[in-house]
Amino acid sequence: MKIFGMETKKQVQWLVLIFVAAALIAGIFLLTSGLPRSIRNGEEWPSTWEYSGNGITIDEFWEYPAEEIDMVDIQLSFEDAVISSISGNVVTLRYHGSANTARKTEEVFFTELSGGLLTMESQWGNIPVQNSRITLELGIPSGTLEKLTVDGSSGKYSVSGLNLDSLDIKGSSGNIEVRNISAGSAVVKVSSGSIASEGWSIGSGEIKAVSGNLDLKSVTAEGTLDLSVSSGSINGEDITASDISGRVVSGRIRLKSVSGNLNMKSSSGGIDVEFQNPGDQISLKASSGQLSVGFPRGTVFHLNASASSGNIRSDFAVTVAGSMSNKHLEGMAGNAGSGEKRSVELSSSSGNIVIKELITE
Repeated sequence: MKIFGMETKKQVQWLVLIFVAAALIAGIFLLTSGLPRSIRNGEEWPSTWEYSGNGITIDEFWEYPAEEIDMVDIQLSFEDAVISSISGNVVTLRYHGSANTARKTEEVFFTELSGGLLTMESQWGNIPVQNSRITLELGIPSGTLEKLTVDGSSGKYSVSGLNLDSLDIKGSSGNIEVRNISAGSAVVKVSSGSIASEGWSIGSGEIKAVSGNLDLKSVTAEGTLDLSVSSGSINGEDITASDISGRVVSGRIRLKSVSGNLNMKSSSGGIDVEFQNPGDQISLKASSGQLSVGFPRGTVFHLNASASSGNIRSDFAVTVAGSMSNKHLEGMAGNAGSGEKRSVELSSSSGNIVIKELITE
């Protein structure tokens, strides 16, 4: 039998070929249209959601075109997050782990891309979750984002290798690590946990921990750098900023290789600072504990140091202005004829003040 000059069998074969080709074209269009894909290494990766009597196991994956994303906003409950720079032209997102819970629904983690904003949010509701080991892994090609925001409750967060305009990370309970970033502004805060910052090149920054330590290494800010700890210590090395300010209620301050203006206060704990290139305004106040500050050899500054309960010792020769005692020392340190305008204010309520001359090879 022939239809339009073709045998029926051949016509069916042609129709099948046309249908397959159309399906392939439609599939390619969907995969390149900005919709999330569950793929891994170029192959289909079916989502995993398994529920047993004791809890759930999750392993889900999404992928988005990087050119369609300007901002990322993440809202987490108890999950950990690992956010890092990757190669390529897609943003990858994996949500995986296990937890003991009676919750059975798969709808606990939502992600959406709209108008350049990629949002991620976990919504576990009021059903208790115990012994959770769930992690959000986010891979972002360098230079993709303008802004990254992470707002979490209880979890550890790690961010590394990103170049963006704005970084804002807030956590309630858990440690935060931010390494090797470039940003116009960076704000990192945690209520209960420590913050590690390394390899920063930023315009301005704010790092705050209510209960925990701040550990900084190789941090450079063109503008201001604000550090704050209620219960814990501030430790830093190779810190540079136009203006550095810091406050510790209960804990020590230890900074090495500091460059810039510096204003630090400790209510209960000592202060130990060594400058590489001191700014024009230096103010250090320790309510309880020894105050030690070191300047490179040849540094010139006007000194005003007061120790209420303790002594003052200086490696620098000081040309005294007015009266002098072991509790108060004021005058020019270094070559007074150089016209140096640097001001150094040191105050210790309970502890000695030591002014060291640093000798570098």
